[in-house]
Amino acid sequence: MSVYGERGYLLENYRLFHLASPLTEEVDFHYHTFHKIVIPLKGALSYMIEGRHYRLEAFDIALVGRGCVHKPETAESNERVLIYISSDFLRDKSTDECDLEMCYKVAHDRGTHILRLNSAQRKRVSKLIAELESLSSSHEYGSQYMRDTILYQLMIELAGFSLKQQECTVDTVFDEKIVQVLKYINDNITENLSIDHLAERFYISKYHMMRKFKTETGYTVHAYISNKRLLLSQQLIEQGYSPTDACFRCGFRDYSVYSKAYKKMFGASPAKR
Repeated sequence: MSVYGERGYLLENYRLFHLASPLTEEVDFHYHTFHKIVIPLKGALSYMIEGRHYRLEAFDIALVGRGCVHKPETAESNERVLIYISSDFLRDKSTDECDLEMCYKVAHDRGTHILRLNSAQRKRVSKLIAELESLSSSHEYGSQYMRDTILYQLMIELAGFSLKQQECTVDTVFDEKIVQVLKYINDNITENLSIDHLAERFYISKYHMMRKFKTETGYTVHAYISNKRLLLSQQLIEQGYSPTDACFRCGFRDYSVYSKAYKKMFGASPAKR
């Protein structure tokens, strides 16, 4: 089974990177086991997320959720901010009244991962990022609590912007049929997702679908589905489910196949999590 690669790591609850150099290396499709925020501060940035090609302008916000397959395509921006955030951290700090992962859930539901802010919204986000960055290396009394509080404010602001944004005004290029297939897969990841079933549901030749899917996303339908199920199983195990329960809850039908695939993807068997 071929897999797309995990890239980057996060040992803390969150981490901010302020990059001031142009993107020179070509980056393949990849995913993270944490959430990511991408903000070009100057210039433009072309980004591909889950089959959609976006053209970001300065201070557009790209919301790349845990497990979202993505890659930067071109970067005219020499300055950008990246924030890596543990999904477990946000989930643990959320309440029934305030879901700190809301902006990622809205992005998934609406099929757009970009927020285009107005001038007032940009000022609010800029202020929070500046405060978060200024405290990133501080060891003064209460600094960690202050950092956490600022991050909560940022996630609440992004959730509010997401819920209010009626449509994405960012330049976007995508294949409508493949995007429909991707959304269906993600919404029904535990169900029957055979090539024949997908082709029949979307009235498309299975050979054309497989070929187009690989062209638009960089990986096969089988690899995409398998990896999404493995990522879901990892979350379930982290939440306390047994490896066997996680296997069948995420859509696998054979524990031996699941265990081998899990070890190949994460470097350890699910029983050793």
